[in-house]
Amino acid sequence: MTSGIRNLLGASALALVCLSTHATAAPKPELQELRGRIDSLKKDLDSKEDAKADAADELKNSEQAISSINNALRDLARQQQSAQSTLNSLEQEKADLDKRIGAEQVMLGRLLYQQYRSGQQDQFKILLNQENPSQAARQLRYYTYLARARSELIERLRVNLEKLHQLAKATETKQAELSLIQSEQDKQRKKLLAQQET
Repeated sequence: MTSGIRNLLGASALALVCLSTHATAAPKPELQELRGRIDSLKKDLDSKEDAKADAADELKNSEQAISSINNALRDLARQQQSAQSTLNSLEQEKADLDKRIGAEQVMLGRLLYQQYRSGQQDQFKILLNQENPSQAARQLRYYTYLARARSELIERLRVNLEKLHQLAKATETKQAELSLIQSEQDKQRKKLLAQQET
């Protein structure tokens, strides 16, 4: 459309030149009217050129905003993937620890049951009741091993329960982080849609 206006402007200027050479033949009011039209067309062309430049600037700004939002979405996706991977590792570690705790509880239960069945006696009573000192020593050593195994098992169980508690906290933290990332992604997507609509 601007080329048509330019052609019209060119033709008008040519007509103006022709008319000015024949100024004696052409009346002045027609010449002024023609000059007025040319000026009007120039102003119209200038305003359209300005509008076109403004539209190009707005388009460039819009494309930059969309690019920025897309970059933010990619970063959030990477963060989400990393957090999800960590969460999966934590959940796997928690499941393994649950199994270990279960096995330790079973072992402790068996150990306590064995002690109950054997009717563990007081160590002094064993020493006093035994006629054979080597038999008494063996029995005392056996009870010492059982007591040590029981205390080690209880300590391992306590440590594993503490680890389980820490894993539960870490899992909860990662889930909250994932939730925040998801919320930010939703916000950025809405921003992107709004930007694309403009």
